[in-house]
This record gives sequence, structure tokens and C-alpha cells, in this order.
Amino acid sequence: MRVENLENQQDTDLEMTTQQGIPALVFFNHFEGLRYHLAAEPPAPALARLRAFRQGRGLRLTAAQQQRLEKSLLLAWNSEYSLRATGRHADADFLRGALYWSFPQAYYAVLYGVRAMLTAFRKPFGRRFSEQHFIGKLVREGYYPAGLGFYAEGSWEKYVLHRLPLGRQTPSLDPVQNSRQAQGQIGQFLKTTRRLQLRQRRAARQQNPATALKTRSGTVLERFDARAWAQVAEGLPATTFLDVMARLPISGTHREIERFVEAEGIDFVRFHEALVEVVAQLNTVHEAYAARALGAARYRQLLAGLPARLRGGFMEQRFHAFIEPLLQPQRLPLAA
Repeated sequence: MRVENLENQQDTDLEMTTQQGIPALVFFNHFEGLRYHLAAEPPAPALARLRAFRQGRGLRLTAAQQQRLEKSLLLAWNSEYSLRATGRHADADFLRGALYWSFPQAYYAVLYGVRAMLTAFRKPFGRRFSEQHFIGKLVREGYYPAGLGFYAEGSWEKYVLHRLPLGRQTPSLDPVQNSRQAQGQIGQFLKTTRRLQLRQRRAARQQNPATALKTRSGTVLERFDARAWAQVAEGLPATTFLDVMARLPISGTHREIERFVEAEGIDFVRFHEALVEVVAQLNTVHEAYAARALGAARYRQLLAGLPARLRGGFMEQRFHAFIEPLLQPQRLPLAA
């Protein structure tokens, strides 16, 4: 069965009364595709070739900004630590039930990583938009390496995929084995995520008499054509990795989580590993920008002052393996 047909049939409306959920295997394959894609194009090494990163176009951090950045990093690391700790119980039955909390852990680890990075970019891009708006702008403008630079735009069923040349390949329910299949999974993930965003926007707009689209007779519009959908899509930011990660807490708190817990044929150990690897790849980039803004010396101090449970852990390994080399004076001008 084609995944697109399956998702169209069983798409989620994001309203509790109409919640239908997403088939567990489809969701699992989307994350497998994302993991495969990021492993094939690791984003961290590519930062050295990224003009936006080399130029260090962040702010000189005020004391308040530095405090916010460091607090966000700590929250991200705590969330990722909890996610990884869950995986130490490498038992499929345990991890199956752990989806209730591992989904939110993965999302918030990335969200707080995003917030740490955005601290240095808040002023140039304004203050009145959400993280999704900021990340959509940064992704489009080349602040993320190619492996993370994909995004979707467009109105209802007129989605345009960017930086994902194989993204329109029709994915299947089979395991991901090559780049073509991986990009097909990501492309489908972006399209169904944008579809959900548009549905949510339409529902919010039509429930408000002041903003609802109406027919010529003045009644609230129920059947949407391309023109009406275009009005709903106006101003919607690009759909990026952050939006697909936001599907995790939605899945974990709505009734559809039961589909995952009760699903058969899912390798829950591998699913958890995919979540951990995707979070690690994403936050290595966010931490690199944070370290670029703080400066290498202050970042080392931050790592040295971590609580005992975190000290010497994954975040320090990432710093020494990927981030510290990027901050060497001969490679990049250090932030003041």
C-alpha cells in the first residue's frame, strides 16, 4: 500500500474528537529515513564549509542573553540525558511503554537546543515570531548544513520540497535501505506535517467569527477550494525538521500513542536508537552555534561546571569531537 494513500486516509486532525492517529510503522519509517539521511550527510562536519557559521553572524551576548543561552543548553542536555537513560533499558517491551515519555523527551531536547542557538539570532530576526518562524528563516537562509537544510512550503496539496532532490519518491512500508528511500520518507513526513499545520490553521481561523472565511451569503465557509486554502497558508512559515519533531509530543499525548504501544512488527529498540541519533545530530549543530556565540573558553567552563550526572557525558564528547575543532583560531575567528 502506498504510504501517501495510507496517511491521507488516516491523517490526524489534531482535534481530540476526530483523532485517528498515524500508523506506527509509517511513523517509525519516517524517523528511520531521517536517521539514514543525517548519517549519510552528517551536519556537524559541514558547518566548517558554511558561510553563516564561519562569519559568526550572532550577537555579542549580554549577560542576560548568556544566562538564557546557558539555561537552554542545560535544559536540552537534561532532556537528552533522560532520553538516553531510557534507552539503557534495551528491552523492547520496556521501550514500547516508554514511548509515552521518550517522545516528549526527544522533542524538548531539540526545542531547548534550538532556543540556545536562537539566543544569538533573536535581535536580527525580530521578537514577535515563534521558534518555527525563526528556524524556517534560518533553514532557508543557509544557517543549517545541507543534511538539515530541507523544508517544505506551499498550500494544501501543492507542497514544494526544497533541498531534498529525491523527496518526491513514494515511500513504502519496507525498511529504509538507501538515500532514495530515506529522502522519500522525509519528503512524505514534511508533506503530512504541513497538511496537519494547514488543518490546524483552518480550524482556528474558522472558529473565530472575526477571521473565518465566509461565503457570499455570509455563512462560515465549510468547503475549501484552492483559493481559500491559499488564504489559510498565507504567512505559514516553512515546514522544517523542528515541525516534524513537534509531531512527537502530539503523538505522545493524544490517543494515537496507543497505536504505537499496541503495534506489532515494530523494532522498538531500533526506534529508540533512531530518536537518540536524530536528537544528537540536530543538537550538535545547535551546540556549535551556541559555542560560537559564547566562545570556546566559556563553553569549556560551562561543561566543567555541569552536575555530576552530566559531566564527561555526551555533550562533552560532542564538543571535543565536532565543535572544538571548528572554534580553533586558524579555522574561525572566535567570538569575543
